[in-house]
Amino acid sequence: MARYAICCLASLLAGGLAAPRDVAAQNLVTNGQFASDLSGWQFPDATPTWTAFDVAGSASSGSAYFVNTQAASGATLSVLEQCIAVTQTGAYVFGVSAFTPTGQASAGALLGNYSVDLHHVDCSGGCSTLGGFEIPGLGAWAAYATTTSFNPPLLVQSLNPDASIAVELLVQKTPAGGSFGGYFDAVYLIRDTLFMSGFE
Repeated sequence: MARYAICCLASLLAGGLAAPRDVAAQNLVTNGQFASDLSGWQFPDATPTWTAFDVAGSASSGSAYFVNTQAASGATLSVLEQCIAVTQTGAYVFGVSAFTPTGQASAGALLGNYSVDLHHVDCSGGCSTLGGFEIPGLGAWAAYATTTSFNPPLLVQSLNPDASIAVELLVQKTPAGGSFGGYFDAVYLIRDTLFMSGFE
């Protein structure tokens, strides 16, 4: 949980699943589709592996896979993180798809976290907004985006003088022992004009 350690601890909010957004707008996440590798990402706590299992069933793309085998209960590992410089004010939508295999040796959750830094281009100066969500895609791919009442779009109302948004994907294992893992794919951060009213 590297980003939260810098910002401050916040509780994860679990909301309803959201339908995938029209991501025709520019995706600010580098290699969010995990086309052939994990390039463009940082691995704060542990390194996931690239797999050919793709959310859209594409033979020319894949996903990121990780299994949490920590012995302690409540162990959460941040396995993928990216800091994105923001050059415009507005509303930003963070979305991700995840797949949780059934029949695992433990229980847990796949999580998405986000934080907004209004003062630095490199996510280094604390947060003005932060939060997170659980992606309960048990036995099937499920998409979640910050478009719910629990997790609304990320608002960047000013650049002082710079701004950035950190997105983070985590694997949480609830009980002690055992293992829990899953797949992440189709990660995006877009500046969404549907939520722009009142910003410009």
